[in-house]
Amino acid sequence: GVGSPQAPYSLVPSSFLPLADPGTRLGAFVLDSVAVAIPWFMLMGLATATASEAMVGLATLAMFFGPALYFIACWASGGQTLGARALGLKVVRSDGSNVGVGSAIARCIGLYLCLCMFIPGMFGLMYMLWDNKKQGLHDKMGDTIVIHR
Repeated sequence: GVGSPQAPYSLVPSSFLPLADPGTRLGAFVLDSVAVAIPWFMLMGLATATASEAMVGLATLAMFFGPALYFIACWASGGQTLGARALGLKVVRSDGSNVGVGSAIARCIGLYLCLCMFIPGMFGLMYMLWDNKKQGLHDKMGDTIVIHR
């Protein structure tokens, strides 16, 4: 009722959590991709303008590790990236509890595998279309689900 505290997600069976649809999840990922790309493009612009090999090396490292650190930090510290927050989504463990660093790392590795192995990886991402918990391979690897908050 009105004024009654909401139970923590960890006390709610996962079958009752409001699972996010794949389209909204894709939208959040696109927003996150833009958020990650902007600083990288700025760094590449600086590297090009200064003709610095060290800056190019730094930008190359940032291209790989920057997104990983961004996603892992966001998932492990509240379950929401900027894109997820904008679209009202949250990543939680399949039991409804908060995502820890280990689950966030496993989920990120799964996401990188799906994105790097293009054709087989797309099946890993598309698995959420027919999975009863709407989990992709990366969700299964991290034991996570994405919910509407």
